[in-house]
Amino acid sequence: MASQTMFNSSPNIINGNDPKNVSATNYSVEEIERIINDFYSPTSQLTVPQRQQLNSILECLQYSQIAWDFSWKLLNTTKSPSVQFFGAVALCNKISKHLSELDDNQIQQLFQQLIQRLIFYISINSKQITIKLVVAVRHLILNMMPDKWKNGITAIITLFTQSQNEFLMEHPEKGHLIVLNILTILPEEFSRIVVSKAQRASIRAELESQFPTVLSYIQFIISTYNQADILGKMFSCLSKWLEFGISIVKVESLFDYLFNSLNNETIFDDASNCIIVLFTSPDALKYPSIFSHLLPYVLQLELILDQSLMIGDKEKAEWITKLITQFGENLAQLIIQMAITPNQQSQTLAHRFCCLVMKCTDMKGQYPVEETCSELTFSFWYALQEEVTSIDDDDKRIILLELFRPYFERLIEVLISKGQLPDNESIFTSEDKETFRCYRVDITDTMLCCVLRDLTPILHLVLKQYADDSEVTEKLCEILSRTVTTLRESISPILKSLLELAQNIGPNILHAQFLNFVRNTLLLFSQDTDKQMFNLFIAVLQRFGCLFKGDIQWLKDHVDIVEDFANFLIQIIKKLPTVVHHCPNEAFVLLFQFVKSGLQLHEQATLRSIIMFTCNYIEYTKSNQRAADLLRQNGLEIVQILLKCIGGASPRHLVDTLSLPLFTLSKLYIDCTSNWVQQCLNDPNFPTPSPKRHHREALIKALTSERTSRANFKDHINTFSSTCRGIEYSGTSSNRNHS
Repeated sequence: MASQTMFNSSPNIINGNDPKNVSATNYSVEEIERIINDFYSPTSQLTVPQRQQLNSILECLQYSQIAWDFSWKLLNTTKSPSVQFFGAVALCNKISKHLSELDDNQIQQLFQQLIQRLIFYISINSKQITIKLVVAVRHLILNMMPDKWKNGITAIITLFTQSQNEFLMEHPEKGHLIVLNILTILPEEFSRIVVSKAQRASIRAELESQFPTVLSYIQFIISTYNQADILGKMFSCLSKWLEFGISIVKVESLFDYLFNSLNNETIFDDASNCIIVLFTSPDALKYPSIFSHLLPYVLQLELILDQSLMIGDKEKAEWITKLITQFGENLAQLIIQMAITPNQQSQTLAHRFCCLVMKCTDMKGQYPVEETCSELTFSFWYALQEEVTSIDDDDKRIILLELFRPYFERLIEVLISKGQLPDNESIFTSEDKETFRCYRVDITDTMLCCVLRDLTPILHLVLKQYADDSEVTEKLCEILSRTVTTLRESISPILKSLLELAQNIGPNILHAQFLNFVRNTLLLFSQDTDKQMFNLFIAVLQRFGCLFKGDIQWLKDHVDIVEDFANFLIQIIKKLPTVVHHCPNEAFVLLFQFVKSGLQLHEQATLRSIIMFTCNYIEYTKSNQRAADLLRQNGLEIVQILLKCIGGASPRHLVDTLSLPLFTLSKLYIDCTSNWVQQCLNDPNFPTPSPKRHHREALIKALTSERTSRANFKDHINTFSSTCRGIEYSGTSSNRNHS
């Protein structure tokens, strides 16, 4: 084991000095090697300050003048892997940052030495160091371009493919892998090099001028090799040059090979990634004819898609869908241009493409269990809608809307169908459920793009067929609600049409999504003087009244609707009392009927919502004389129902909740409430014969004495309830202390 570095005795480290400021020239190769081994040793017992000190020394060394020398000595297989790797890193950094320290002869010598060492490490399959040395070659080439090394790419290709090196002659594919690695990294590294603006322009021009050589080499690889590793690296190389900015015009000759490669399982992923880069080229509108030539290739992907679905290869089907969608998303403007061109063939291609995307959207099976493709297509429909509606020319936009209307009509039908819950939700894992929830949100967002003035007739057609379908109307109302909350005031031009949609929903539909749409619309537009806004709330009350019809059994059978309706009323009466002010007397009567029947329900969550509405409604009556008069007319019956439920008609665990309306009445209408309670309790058998006279008097007294203490009032109600039920109530600490 190498001995550990002695910090205090080293002549190069002076206590109190920053190691970065200490000269590195006095370090021998042996000392550097020992420092590296100490620093990277897994059994090292260095303290944190010592490790920091060594790290500073190593940073200083790898950028020092002596790095040109020691890096080669460290690149020796007799050294530890850490030492060899540090040598490669130091050499790479010196070439990257300090090549100007060498003259032309030294650079030439450096290049030859670097190539020899690179070939050696490839021959022993040392991947980490090979990668670092390839990066070093890349830095060297870029820093020498174009003044010190004209046609450097040609030289690199020749150097490794026509080498007399014994290893490369026996393994020519290794030489090609080196070349492909270097050619891949060159355009990628260009964006990172730190040079002057003028030098950067010169380097770019040199790289662009050398691309025909790169392309010829790629074509040679394609015609000569079929190994997956070489072809995979070739695809990566081509992708990087496309990302660098090479025009798609220059690679048109490769289109056939690229798309045919998708039929080869071993290189499918690499080819797919390369094609996606091709589709995202900024040349789309600069060379529309070239991209038009790509469209037939894209349409041919349908065959691969069908084959993948037939054998159940979901991953491949997903990849093909991604390719199709990526093309359409980035080239939506081109699709539109082709759709309206006088050329019949171009029109046909554009419409065939839209049909292909629709096929992917309408993928058979339940998302995400049986298919995972449909969600990928949403971005294309976004892009297409955006392109169509953003056209300034009104006449042209109308033509396009008519052209693409059938697709948007079909899209809405498909998305409504895809967004429905499966008959058997047990097929979902918890992760599937969350994925499907997000999917439905995406569906809503996608459909939101279609809810425009020109497309609302489509929704009317859908509604005509599904007006009484709970799931379909849920999704429709969710779309309407999100449209209103997203577009807000800007939705005014189509608001009337959206309200008509809501009113055409079947009379038996009153789910949370419907109520959310009404609530959101009222919150945003209730200040409008338009009578339609006030009628919207009344329409909801009428819808509920037709379902309810004063039948308590209906409430018991539909507690989910009742709870949603009560929560809706709470928000309206708290936030929009002016809307309630406009209600006719019949509406206030309905609300009191709802209160009287709803208080008798036994579903805890539903009852809690009804109780909260009741209390808010009681408070509201203080600001509306008509409602206050109706409260006085119905108050005795409401109190009678509450006392009956507290006395035993409702389960005991609901008593706390049932006490709240009485408490609210006592705060706001104490005289009336005392009188109503007195009238009820004068009957010795009400609510049961169990409470004696003193029990009844104690409750009446509590109405007036506990008007400010909800907890104490609740204890009195619980005591009375327990007495009615013939059981003992222990009470709370607050009640005991009070007593």
